[in-house]
Amino acid sequence: MLSVNCLGAERERGCRFAEKFESATTVAKNRGTVTGIVPIDFGATFNGGANYTTYPAAGVFNQPAVSIAVEFYTSRTAGLINEYIIDTTAGALYRINFNAISDLVIWFNSVQAVFSPLATYTPYWKIGRNVIVATGITGNNALYLNGVSIATAATAWTVADPATLYVGARNAGLDGMIGKYTSLKIFAGPAAANLLTAQEARDHWNNSVF
Repeated sequence: MLSVNCLGAERERGCRFAEKFESATTVAKNRGTVTGIVPIDFGATFNGGANYTTYPAAGVFNQPAVSIAVEFYTSRTAGLINEYIIDTTAGALYRINFNAISDLVIWFNSVQAVFSPLATYTPYWKIGRNVIVATGITGNNALYLNGVSIATAATAWTVADPATLYVGARNAGLDGMIGKYTSLKIFAGPAAANLLTAQEARDHWNNSVF
């Protein structure tokens, strides 16, 4: 489904997974499995709790340089608590979540690689469409919200190959995200040059690639 859900230029850039959540049929064709109640109609609407989708993830994340771009819509102001946007198999966590104090946190292979406090990202949060882009290679990690750099960190981490990708909840099926996802793309490659750039993060926000 890569040829359907992302552009040729994105595949050349290293896109290994892409989902547009257009319909239940297209999600199933992309090997997605729905747990609970997740209406899918040009976007997957998650209502928290044990409602999420899973996908096989083997071979998606297992490179030194990983970038994740996710587009979603929300009717809520900044300050979400204990909600998980994506997650992977326990022990090999690649994860985007809001923690107990509303930090926006990115994990690469079970390491909290980069995070942004609520006060830092609130000015850029939108009621409506939001785009998060996370990029990381050991020692060089970055986080963007709606085209704006909101955090960087030199955290070290190693490569893993999780078996399952969870969308809309934590890997235990709890702490679900409330919102409507319209795009998720994961890029991976062998070197820092394979990371999405700040300009590409802005392009995702400006709808140049979504």
